[in-house]
Amino acid sequence: MGITILTAYQTQNRCYQRGRKARHVGILVHATGAVNRNLKRYVDAPGSLGVNANGNHWNKASADKCMHGFVGYDKDGRVIAVNTLPYAYACWGCGKGSRGSYNYDPTAHVQFEICQGSNTDSAYYREAISVAAEYCAWLCRLLGLPASAICSHREAARRGYASNHGDPESWMRCFGDDMNQFRARVAALLSGAGSTDEEGQPTMEILRKGSRGEAVTALQSALLSLGYAIAVDGIFGSQSEAAVKQFQSARGLEADGVVGAITQAALRAAGGSAGTAPQAGRRYRVTVPDVDGAAATLLLETYPGATAALISA
Repeated sequence: MGITILTAYQTQNRCYQRGRKARHVGILVHATGAVNRNLKRYVDAPGSLGVNANGNHWNKASADKCMHGFVGYDKDGRVIAVNTLPYAYACWGCGKGSRGSYNYDPTAHVQFEICQGSNTDSAYYREAISVAAEYCAWLCRLLGLPASAICSHREAARRGYASNHGDPESWMRCFGDDMNQFRARVAALLSGAGSTDEEGQPTMEILRKGSRGEAVTALQSALLSLGYAIAVDGIFGSQSEAAVKQFQSARGLEADGVVGAITQAALRAAGGSAGTAPQAGRRYRVTVPDVDGAAATLLLETYPGATAALISA
């Protein structure tokens, strides 16, 4: 199983335009409260999500909220995740409490909304909450966070860092679910036990200086096959990091020495065999419709070496 993560930055929202940076220390999960499962209600990406005939999405200067993402139905009735604000930015998501806000440093959280269904629609709930858990696992890998760093709006409010809301627990309770069970499911995804992609093949982990094992051996073999001077010893040291940076520079990627989704995809495209390495994780498709070449380039600048994803068409 995997999820689709669509990137559709809401560039007309003042939060996006302000571009205030944040170093996120957790993930905050919301539910919209209103019964509307369609992403187009909140996200302006008509090509993928459909047209919001009422124009009441959040991609406008008058909007006073802006999340990093949403989970809900696209125009074809599939539950997907949408990234609406760069993860390096602070969002306008949870308001504030007596001790501060999880919107901003030093307690900033990446935040996303689940488009809420009715309190009796168990089929949609199961699908949406499953995608939300997969998205949280993806974000945890992206940010280097454990499942314990995930909280709800309700929990954030009780801690004094958000406005007084009860989501998503007020919806979860209708289906016998809660945040402790949700975090446990994310932790299981992060453990990677038995994880495979859609073809049943093992997926791939993020590799960086200090990594060891079969995945590093496969990476080194791929780089060696492409002509880079590197020892194949299963240890990601300074020589491996230098070779990775050289490869990334040659392919027009950010030369950070970290081997994530984009670098792995580039290795396969170049004829390397890094795709055979085992990975603890899941497979994800990251699609970029509704954007021009500049926005597609922005995606590559946002994700290099950071995701646990395999990019596929």
